[in-house]
Amino acid sequence: MSESIFERRKISLSLAGRSYEFEEQPRRKTREIVAAIHRILELRGIVLGDDGVIKAPASAAFLLANDALDFFYQHHEQMNADRSFLDEADEEEILNAFMQYVEFVLRPFVSKRAETADQ
Repeated sequence: MSESIFERRKISLSLAGRSYEFEEQPRRKTREIVAAIHRILELRGIVLGDDGVIKAPASAAFLLANDALDFFYQHHEQMNADRSFLDEADEEEILNAFMQYVEFVLRPFVSKRAETADQ
């Protein structure tokens, strides 16, 4: 079995004073993650533009914070183990971490779209 020739990008997110590292996943898994993010955003009336910019009604912040935590718990083993601690994080911190993660995950797709549009 051959190893991937691509080095996976990583991101470290801070939440409630703790750091959590995420590694870029294979493309199929990344597409599944992007689909899950889209479902969350759609549920809350949040629009994700082709450029990766998010437009949200102010009322969505509190609900999105809980959705973001639930997403992290599903996709990061240590965050799930720390859930009772992380449930006490404030909304702004949760949303900042989630948006950093969304940008991290979408970067390859947004970059590819931008390259295609330039041609």
